[in-house]
Amino acid sequence: MISHPFAGEPIPDAWIERLFSVLMAMYGSRFGELWRGGDPRRIREVWASALSGYSGNEIARGIAACREREWPPVLPEFLKLCRPSIDTEQGYLEAIAQLTRRRSGDDCWSHPAIFWAAVRLGSQDLLASNWANMKSRWTAALQKELERGSWPEIPPQRLALPEPGRTAIPPEEQRRRLAALRESLAQRPDDQQLITREKV
Repeated sequence: MISHPFAGEPIPDAWIERLFSVLMAMYGSRFGELWRGGDPRRIREVWASALSGYSGNEIARGIAACREREWPPVLPEFLKLCRPSIDTEQGYLEAIAQLTRRRSGDDCWSHPAIFWAAVRLGSQDLLASNWANMKSRWTAALQKELERGSWPEIPPQRLALPEPGRTAIPPEEQRRRLAALRESLAQRPDDQQLITREKV
């Protein structure tokens, strides 16, 4: 494992080799040009140490973000791609909008930390309050989620069961189903006839 005196535990050698291999495949000579004249081993040391504490999911997020860039990122840019900053108030507004959309199952979250911060606080509190009242609680919840570095997948919305007493079938639907049941029974011999036929 590559070590470096200015950071915590560096990421494994295999991770940094894989990362550089993927970036080289994506950018070709453009990626190599960034390091022309530099010591390749030293460059890998610095990257491995700078990525200390980053999860595999975060590094994968950084690589995915590179697909939209024509030029390869230098190290500080790549770190930001792995852990994009989230404006706290914009994250709050997104949470309000997406919690409302989630009721119909068409929510779309820009970052899983926003979803899990909303879960942490509870939709009832978030939707019943405003930014001025929720600012400190939301900021703390979002920061706590961002510090995790990796998050479970956002689960699909589960439809809630109807409230007790609200499951009654409308009278016209009851009559339709009863008529269909009678028609079905009228077309079948009764149980006694079936038993008699089997005995014969």
